Amino acid sequence: MWPWENNPLNPDAAPVLDGWGWDNYWNCAEWIQWHRAMKSAYGQQTANERLTLAWESQDWTAHNYSWCKYDSSFYDYIKANFPDETANVFAAIWHSGTNVVDTVANATDTVKKLAPLLIIFLLILAAMVLYRKSATV
Repeated sequence: MWPWENNPLNPDAAPVLDGWGWDNYWNCAEWIQWHRAMKSAYGQQTANERLTLAWESQDWTAHNYSWCKYDSSFYDYIKANFPDETANVFAAIWHSGTNVVDTVANATDTVKKLAPLLIIFLLILAAMVLYRKSATV
């Protein structure tokens, strides 16, 4: 349990960001809790502004910055509660995650297409080596 000054149920809380090494920090669900608390206390616009500022203050190596993009409940909440122009920070994070998946899928597709050619090349090479050995004996 977080102290009140860092509790995500407190609309005036200071988010606990991921620092270097082993430490405690807010998870994706706690960021959502904090936004809900701020929205109840101050309204949608203020909650969105404060969450965006706090989120952007994280380092790119922070756990949440890197992993909340894979949390569908976090993404769905952000998408439902932020207008397009405010959610750009979060959308960019999400799209970077989907770009990684797309890149891996494209690489796998390329390997599938090139594998038969590689096998044929290796068979021809093996046949040439065997032919040379039999010709020199």
